[in-house]
Amino acid sequence: MSLTGVKVDPQCVQLFNELKMGHNLKYIVYAFNKERSRIIVERTGEDEDITYEEFIDTLPKNECRYVIFNFDFEHSYMGTSITAKCERILLLLWCPSTSKIREKMLFASSKRTIRKALDGVQVEVQGTDYTEIDYDTVYEKATRNLRF
Repeated sequence: MSLTGVKVDPQCVQLFNELKMGHNLKYIVYAFNKERSRIIVERTGEDEDITYEEFIDTLPKNECRYVIFNFDFEHSYMGTSITAKCERILLLLWCPSTSKIREKMLFASSKRTIRKALDGVQVEVQGTDYTEIDYDTVYEKATRNLRF
């Protein structure tokens, strides 16, 4: 539980574990319930064909969201032409600068709670506008400590 008293709904963790185990989920979007007392699952997606760029276009322009995304990419081996397909579980902390101040405060103070509940996140990216969460930024973070 966070300092604000916000709790993570058990379904959030259940679906995260399914994604982590490779059970056909591509992404999970989390939001606050109407009472702002719980973080709940807003929607999920199983579409392997959706690109990261297409997905971020679906995020609300004025509301915060926590997102788990199975970020897949190709990475070259030490600058050679040999590439490998890679995946990283991304926690995207989407809090647009145009969000209401109260929502931003609740979002920020509940971040630790959701992060702790979702054990196994490999990359974390925070964004207040789309340039902070674009593909190149996420790719750079996803490959920063990649060894193969």
